[in-house]
Amino acid sequence: MISETECVLEIPTPKVPISIRGSRLKLAILASIGSKLVTVVLQFLVLPLAIRALGAERYGVYAMLISSLGWITLVGVGISPSLTIAIAAARGNSRKEAGYLTSALCITSAICTVILAALGILVWRYGIIGLFGSHYVAYSQDIRIGLCILTSYLLTQLLLIVVEGAQSGYQEMHIISFYGMLGQILATISLAIVVYYHAVSVVSLIVCLCVVTNIPRLCNSLLLIGRARTYLLPRPRHFSPQLSRVLVSAGMAFGLVGLGQFLRQECSTMVVGRLLGPGPVASYAIMLYVTVLASGIVTMQLGPLLPAITDAMANSDLMWIRMAWRRSLYTNMAYAITFGATLMVGGSTIVSLLYGPAMAPTTMLQIAIGLGFILQTWEINHHLVLFGLGCMWPTAVAFVLQNTVGILLCLVLVPIYGAAGAAGAFLITSVALDAWFLPYLLRSQLAKHA
Repeated sequence: MISETECVLEIPTPKVPISIRGSRLKLAILASIGSKLVTVVLQFLVLPLAIRALGAERYGVYAMLISSLGWITLVGVGISPSLTIAIAAARGNSRKEAGYLTSALCITSAICTVILAALGILVWRYGIIGLFGSHYVAYSQDIRIGLCILTSYLLTQLLLIVVEGAQSGYQEMHIISFYGMLGQILATISLAIVVYYHAVSVVSLIVCLCVVTNIPRLCNSLLLIGRARTYLLPRPRHFSPQLSRVLVSAGMAFGLVGLGQFLRQECSTMVVGRLLGPGPVASYAIMLYVTVLASGIVTMQLGPLLPAITDAMANSDLMWIRMAWRRSLYTNMAYAITFGATLMVGGSTIVSLLYGPAMAPTTMLQIAIGLGFILQTWEINHHLVLFGLGCMWPTAVAFVLQNTVGILLCLVLVPIYGAAGAAGAFLITSVALDAWFLPYLLRSQLAKHA
C-alpha cells in the first residue's frame, strides 16, 4: 500500500528535459548567490554598528526574544517544503495545484489562530518575568513590545512561506531570492538610518531586521496569486481534506527537522540565557548568527535542488540526482571546512572587530562552533537529497532525536563550561548519530531506487 506521503511523489507529471531542469537550477542558484552576497555585505557593514550601539546585554535580550518565538516558524518549516514537493509533482494540473495551496493556507491559518491563543494565555498566566527569568526585569517594557511585534511578524511570515513554497514547486526560486534581496536591502537601509540618528533599541532592531524584510516578500506573494498564476487564488471550493492530509503527512516529517533545528539554535540560546543571563548569551547568540549567515552560502545551492530532485525522481532520472548531489556536496564541504577552520582559529578576533570586544567568544566556544558548522553542512547536504527521494521519516526522526539529546546535554554542560558547553553538546550528538547514519541511509535509498 502506498502511503499518503509517497502519493505526493507519485502524481503523474510532464517530462522535463535535463537541459531545462539544469538551466532552471543554475538560474535559481545564481539569483540566490546574488541575494546572499547582498545580505552578507550589507549586514556586515551596518549590523555590527547597530549591535555595538545596542550593547551586549540589550543584544542578549533581543536574542532571547527571537529564540523564545522561534518555534512559531516550525509550522512553515513543515508545510512549505511538503507543498513544494506536491506542486512540483502535480505541475500541469492547475486544479490540483490550486487545491494544494488553498489547503496549505487553511491549515496554516488555523494553526496561527491556535498560536495566538496559546501566547496570550502564557503571557497572562506567567508574565514577562515568569517566562524570561529575573535577569530581565530591567527590560520588561522592551520585551512586552517586542513580543507583540515579533508575533505579528512571524505569523505573517508563516503565510508568506507557504505561498513561496508553492512558487518553489515551479522552480522559480530566483524570483523568491530577488524579492528576498530587496527585503534585505530595505532592512539594511532602515537600520542605517536608525544607527545614524542614534535610535538603536531592542524594538527598532526588531522592526528593521524582521518587519521591513517582509514588505517585498508580501508584494511577491500578491503578484504570484493575483497576476502571474491567478488560478492559484485561494477560494473555498479549492479546499480539499484529502490534499490536506497529504500535506500534513509529509509536513510532519519536515516539521520534525524544523523542531530539531529549533532545539539546536533557539532552545540552546534560551538555556544559555536563562542559566547565565543576558551578557553571556550575547556571545553565544552572535556566534550562532555568524554561522547562520555563513550557511546561507550552502542553502543558496541546496534550496533550488529540492524541487529539481523531485522532478528528476518523477522522471526516473537517478543519474542526474547522483551527479547533482555529489557536485553540491563537494562544493559545500570545501567551503564549510574553510569557514569552520577560520572560526576555530580566529572567531574571537572576527567577532571583536565586527561587534565589539564584549561579544568575543571564548576559545572553547569558537572551536566548538567551527566544528559544529562543518558537521551541520554535512548533515544538510544529506537531508535534502533524502527528502527529495521521499525518505522523510527516518531522516527526520534521527535529526530530532539527536538534538533532543543535545538539549539535555546542554542542561548538564552549560553550568560547568558556560556557553561552550551548549555548542559542545550538539557537537557530541552530531558525531554520535547523524554524521554516519545519514550517509548510510542515503546509500541505501539510492540502491533501492536503482
